[in-house]
Amino acid sequence: MDTLVAAVGFLLTVACLVTISTTVGRLVASRRAVTPPSLVQGTHLRSARKLWALVVLALVSTTALHLLRSLTGIAMLDGSIGVAVGLYICAHPAANAVNLLFSERETLNRLSERPVMHWLGLNLLVLLCGWMVVFVALRRMFDRG
Repeated sequence: MDTLVAAVGFLLTVACLVTISTTVGRLVASRRAVTPPSLVQGTHLRSARKLWALVVLALVSTTALHLLRSLTGIAMLDGSIGVAVGLYICAHPAANAVNLLFSERETLNRLSERPVMHWLGLNLLVLLCGWMVVFVALRRMFDRG
């Protein structure tokens, strides 16, 4: 049983590393191109819809992990799945922060504007929701009862 959990954890780790390396490669490639401000604002709007969907995913997964006795019948596997979902949720605000620092420097100059502040606040909310999923999943993983 522990071998199965270790194998699933290894596969999830490999998938995360591949996703991160692909994202960084795309970020470096997109940094070379100059994006007009109108496209940057459109990116924030599209990203906001995705971020709200991630908040809903976080609420659903946290509720499922907290209220249901078991998703798969194995507490370690339930926790591992929850941690993977939580880290996936946290990855989007982290990618937005990296994108903001490297590709969208002009947005940093407009930091005091209300739409930019709302977008940053939404990223922080999603990050908090993702960490809550990770916390509940870790409690499930190491729960002895």
